[in-house]
Amino acid sequence: MHKYLRAVGFSSITKRADEEALIRKAAEEYTFCSRFTDVEGDEQVELDLNVSDNVGIIVRGTLKDDQTIDPLFYFPYAISEKVTTNSPCEVERKMKQDGFSCLCEDPRLGISLIFHMINTLEYSKEADFNNCQPTISECCLSALSVRGAILIPLKKTDKQIQIANNIRKRRSKLVDAASHGDESAMETLTLQDMNMYANITRRITRDRADLYTVLESFFMPYGVECDEYSILGTILSVETLTNSLTGEVLYRMIVECNDLRFPVVINEADCVGIPMVGRRFKGDVWMQGVVNMT
Repeated sequence: MHKYLRAVGFSSITKRADEEALIRKAAEEYTFCSRFTDVEGDEQVELDLNVSDNVGIIVRGTLKDDQTIDPLFYFPYAISEKVTTNSPCEVERKMKQDGFSCLCEDPRLGISLIFHMINTLEYSKEADFNNCQPTISECCLSALSVRGAILIPLKKTDKQIQIANNIRKRRSKLVDAASHGDESAMETLTLQDMNMYANITRRITRDRADLYTVLESFFMPYGVECDEYSILGTILSVETLTNSLTGEVLYRMIVECNDLRFPVVINEADCVGIPMVGRRFKGDVWMQGVVNMT
């Protein structure tokens, strides 16, 4: 059972029989179908069941002799139409299913970002056609969440905002330099992290400040899955969606986290608080994305 089904409005699916019924429905009432014949002669099929604006589930499988689909795997998705990053990206096939994970090195995050590729069939088709791994030029990132909360924004003066922006720009340049082997940049980043930790600890112990009144934004790995993260970011826009099959209400928020902007989709029932522009979203997310190839 895919735990992020509820993020796109399928919270009532809790049994294997319900899951199989949803897959059959996608095979019968799909919004879009794409296919290609791979090098081994198998007909690969990808069925997209759209339940709201750029939100739905994708079923990937092979076409059998009787023209029915043998599903290999499925996953819920939320697609972003805007490019999030054009940093270098590597692709690796997943071990347990016929899907792909992407690793992106964006200096704004300071960590290696791993996400699930949405357009797997398009990538597979391109790889088979050219008999080599396609080059990724851009990534349009998005996220699904099954647990989140809305926090009030931090009050800052214009001067404080400008100082914070300058610090982020300088840190981004240092991370980029460190990734290319600059030892001086590595030492500077290490000292900055130590100072940041000391300042946060001092604020919490001396001023009895709450952690989220000290930290404005963060992006860090969460759990045992490599493409799940815990994030805190500022909400730039909010849209209310409805799953056309179940009627469940969803929130689609554009969140700015560590200078990255991407949509986060969460079920209204799983979000504590009311999202509004300027407030902050804190939650655990599954990162995914559409890759553009050259």
